[in-house]
Amino acid sequence: MKTVFHLFCAGALCLAVTHGAEAQQGGSIVDAIVTALDQGPTTRSVNNPATAMLSADQFIPPNYDLPAHTIYVQFEPGGHMIAYEGMSALRSIAAAMLDPDLGDFTFQVGAHMPAANDALPISSRRAQIVVDHLVTFYGIPKENLIPMGYGNMKLANPTAPADALNERIEFINVTSLK
Repeated sequence: MKTVFHLFCAGALCLAVTHGAEAQQGGSIVDAIVTALDQGPTTRSVNNPATAMLSADQFIPPNYDLPAHTIYVQFEPGGHMIAYEGMSALRSIAAAMLDPDLGDFTFQVGAHMPAANDALPISSRRAQIVVDHLVTFYGIPKENLIPMGYGNMKLANPTAPADALNERIEFINVTSLK
């Protein structure tokens, strides 16, 4: 079962919502993230000729099933700088990445945005700033993080392109693609 985990932050208050096994077992936020990023793919998408040639630094299609975890990080309105509230959302992901179970994995840090004309360049800058933040403040090895701006190519809510749920950071375990 794939674990879906969301961290919503407003002001200094963060609310974690976990769906799946960890929600029933009452696991910690960091444990839930480690579990989500450490599980193997549930389907063998690598046998699909259309996706078999993917590499870790390429756009990962939505149907390519890799361990992933999504968080909602607040940025300055319309920009790429992480807001104070967004920094607290990154603390849990940093703690998970420092867990020995995830230490040797490589993650694509995908920044997604709602539909907008400038979504791709802003999302690319956001992905890079998240990587820089995790490297600088938490000591995550830079070689373990690959920034990727998705713009509005993979909307979480395609029926509402301007929905705030489309503005997110997705950590995808791309170790198997290296």
